[in-house]
Amino acid sequence: MDPRFSVIIPSYNRAGTIGRAIEAAKHQSFPPYEIIIADDGSTDGTSNLISSYPSIVYLFQENKGVTSARNLGASVAKGKWLVFLDSDDTVKESWLMNFKNAIRGFPGCQVFQMGYELIFAGSGKNKVFLPSQSKYLPPLTGTFAIKKDLFFSLGGYDEALRFGENSELFFRLEKMNESIQKIETADLIYQESHDGGSKNLRNMNDSIRHTLVKHQDYLSPKVKRLYHQIAGVNYLRLGDYRQASQDLRKAFLLQPWKLDTLVRWGISKFPFLAKKIYPIKSSLNG
Repeated sequence: MDPRFSVIIPSYNRAGTIGRAIEAAKHQSFPPYEIIIADDGSTDGTSNLISSYPSIVYLFQENKGVTSARNLGASVAKGKWLVFLDSDDTVKESWLMNFKNAIRGFPGCQVFQMGYELIFAGSGKNKVFLPSQSKYLPPLTGTFAIKKDLFFSLGGYDEALRFGENSELFFRLEKMNESIQKIETADLIYQESHDGGSKNLRNMNDSIRHTLVKHQDYLSPKVKRLYHQIAGVNYLRLGDYRQASQDLRKAFLLQPWKLDTLVRWGISKFPFLAKKIYPIKSSLNG
């Protein structure tokens, strides 16, 4: 029997872009079993737009965050496989067909991950990222399909997270020794975003802290270094040089041969220099 895919698209005030995501999901060479829109409290007329798609399952909740919206969509899904897609991204026509073929080829596997094509903001240039069994590729929304029963056995998405929620989900999969089969194709069209205002940077750092504490006994020194370095650079952009120095110091001590981390730690000691290299983000941007 062919797999039944429930495509779940969370949205918050994305009336201007969600139509593209819906059309891409609808026009697949292997059609989805259903498309679910999980509206996370939009106030921009998203519901009016969705009403023109009578076959789509539409859910509405008060604003709780994208992870909550995805969990809401999953809770009503009727397909045996879940595929998530963000409302500002699109996919190629072969997206679900490639997942279907992989599932047929590896019937015992419950998670499949493919690559993506990144569209750079402003220039419109693109770059393709393909996964391999030996090299890590971040699991972006739209690049993986997961068996619904497995998703629920994991507890779904961690709703405390506003950043890195897919990576955190995959950490839990890896803890369970769940095999993740890679598909060497790039069917997600991922639009680069520069939503880097102070609010978003603080949300990102809060999520990093949560993940580091939650998985402190599991994460490798390499991953911990990367998280602390991201947090440190974010604090530089927020003008919190003391906290930036603390995170960058932790990052350096985890892998002291990484000179780029050492340089960033040094920059954090000189605010006048840090302000030039990492301009402070205004709250108006996020």
